[in-house]
Amino acid sequence: MKTIFLIADHTAATENAARQALNIARHLHLNIIVGQTQPVGIKTRELAVVDEVEAAPRPVNGMPEVLFIALQQDIGADQVKVEVMDIADYDERRLAAMINQGEIWLVVKGMANSFTADPSPGKFTVEHILNRTRVPVMFIPEQAVVCDFERLVYMADLRYCRCHILRFLTDLAKPYQAGVSVAHISAEGLMNMADEYAEQVFKEEVCRQVHYDKLYLNNIHEKDLARALDVLINGMHNDLLALINHRYHFEQILGGHIGELLPPAITIPIIIFPY
Repeated sequence: MKTIFLIADHTAATENAARQALNIARHLHLNIIVGQTQPVGIKTRELAVVDEVEAAPRPVNGMPEVLFIALQQDIGADQVKVEVMDIADYDERRLAAMINQGEIWLVVKGMANSFTADPSPGKFTVEHILNRTRVPVMFIPEQAVVCDFERLVYMADLRYCRCHILRFLTDLAKPYQAGVSVAHISAEGLMNMADEYAEQVFKEEVCRQVHYDKLYLNNIHEKDLARALDVLINGMHNDLLALINHRYHFEQILGGHIGELLPPAITIPIIIFPY
């Protein structure tokens, strides 16, 4: 069964990420694996079921109580199976192999508002995960509001739009009945696309390969990416931003890589697809 892999590094942001992971798991009927980056003296892959309140669920041995509380809140009728793995000794190669060989559909990680005084002692970084896995990674800002998705946006140059990314996003959007849009912003050095031509390319090259009745195009003529990003997040009220690792607008928005913090302008979850 498809699974969400939640990286739990014992920061405050993990709680927010856990709630978003649970929200997605419930809508798409997925399992969750909680990968703990700090040793807690537990056996790996212990199984629990987060169930209705009537079932009186109990934390998996070793799961941080605050994380379990986050997962337990707002539980509905759907069951979500939760496993816990101790990944404290995993380096980036071992972790990437585990993610790539399993049924991991999505990796989720919380991102703190500020540098932590006592960072996670894990042997891998976010950059390692992005560069070595074939699975998209969703980053949840600590201050992001966890909610049902309504609008998902993929920022790309339409001429290089990747339909497999849109198929993933539409699969994510369907249970929410959410809209998915391509925000076309010309890659650096390329001319803008006229609206009429952009619509033609979108219909002929994208819509014929990705079938979803709430798939839209926004032709953004703003060349200042900071302003364009502000419009997408605060003007159009998108709930999730999608980019490709190390391609096109990724470098300009994220400064070449994702470190311990996201840029302040990123206030909503962001999903990065492997190149």
